[in-house]
Amino acid sequence: MSVSHNTEVPGARETFFLPYQRAWIRDESPLKIIEKSRQIGISFADAYDSVRKVIAKGARLDVWISSRDQQQARLYLEDCLQWARVLHQAVRPLGFQVLREDSTSAHVLRFASGLSIYSLSSNPNALAGKRGHVKLDEFALHQDQRLLYRVAKPVTTWGGQLSFISTQRGATSVFNQLLRE
Repeated sequence: MSVSHNTEVPGARETFFLPYQRAWIRDESPLKIIEKSRQIGISFADAYDSVRKVIAKGARLDVWISSRDQQQARLYLEDCLQWARVLHQAVRPLGFQVLREDSTSAHVLRFASGLSIYSLSSNPNALAGKRGHVKLDEFALHQDQRLLYRVAKPVTTWGGQLSFISTQRGATSVFNQLLRE
């Protein structure tokens, strides 16, 4: 697999990706929302974006991912690990860790930059007290979308990006309300 990339310049050419995936990766907005279909590769492209965020020159924020379940969390990190290898980045999978500061558990990838990608449980409180970029994968499937949004938003206060990635799951979901707004 060949990937054209430049981790230091936002908007670098990612020739491997389809146009909508490139647009998602290049979007530097503080709040990103995408409605997806199943198996279109947006979570795969987002994993690339997560790796870029922690390896970029001058990067200072970790990435926190909340998926619908532990299986999805592991799959996302496997994609991140694959992208790290494609980009020739030193990464150490730390496996399932209990984070000391608050007993939250997460699957962790630690990069040579000193930053990490954490894949948390779907419990909204797992994000409380964190700082960095937040990726809410399959947001509409979370039990309490409003609470998850309220807890996730402050995590990005110091320059992080908040990303919602989901199928719609009905007109009454919080995700659908965000799309309409």
